[in-house]
Amino acid sequence: MSQILRVTGIHFCSAHRIQNHPGKCRNLHGHNYAVEVEVQYPESLVHPELGYWMDFSELKGKVQEYVDTRWDHGTILQNNDPLASPVEHDGSKLFLMQVPPTAENISKRLSTVVFDIVYEVISRERDYRMHQLVDLLKEVSATVAVQETAKCTARTEIEFLRTAIARKLVVLEGGYPVD
Repeated sequence: MSQILRVTGIHFCSAHRIQNHPGKCRNLHGHNYAVEVEVQYPESLVHPELGYWMDFSELKGKVQEYVDTRWDHGTILQNNDPLASPVEHDGSKLFLMQVPPTAENISKRLSTVVFDIVYEVISRERDYRMHQLVDLLKEVSATVAVQETAKCTARTEIEFLRTAIARKLVVLEGGYPVD
């Protein structure tokens, strides 16, 4: 059986633009974004004395801190956008992305932050052998949703084992964990 930790109430206001958009989104404009994070994990992680695994406020606080320091009341642009230089020169908050700053790409970026937070909690819980970590990560997943407007929400799914392998946090040889 699995458990779900759901975090809502994370908001930020940012300006952005999509440089090559054929419509009005190529112009600098702003949104009031809302973020929702869901983490699914095995019941075996729940502390018997506490009745939960990860403190809701820790996950929410770290995601909110990331959003506040980088995006809230700032401008999110692609790194090759000619508007980046004047915004930066003005001293305004600026976050540059390698890709266009769409709701989809903002959600993907935030999913890496959620992975880092959850993986750090898993890692500090116990000293897992590699095969134990692989078995555990198979059962952990998350979804990050970024709502840009009432009609536009982008969701990114995180498969923890696949992400850990891609980041070389978990090493497999012939499909088996290497301790």
